[in-house]
Amino acid sequence: MQLKTVFRAFNSGEAQLVRSQLEAAEFDVFVADESSALAVECYVVGVGGIRVQVPEDRETDAREFLKSCGHPVECQPPAANCLANCNAAWPRARIAP
Repeated sequence: MQLKTVFRAFNSGEAQLVRSQLEAAEFDVFVADESSALAVECYVVGVGGIRVQVPEDRETDAREFLKSCGHPVECQPPAANCLANCNAAWPRARIAP
């Protein structure tokens, strides 16, 4: 199962809030890099945040759900205006490599 990042958080509480909202909406959710971010000071900034991921086949639905909840979502490159839209919505948003 391929996982896709739909949200990035720079603290564990925010990542867990989004995870719980997705799970309540019956999405399968994986939170990546959280343990490392909590174990090493400033690690979360260096890796670009704690990633909230869903299965690839539910990615679009998860993005729409998060948008409906008012959360900024991870951009899907290569959209020409992706970075501008993310930064306008949430200055901390990052495009996944």
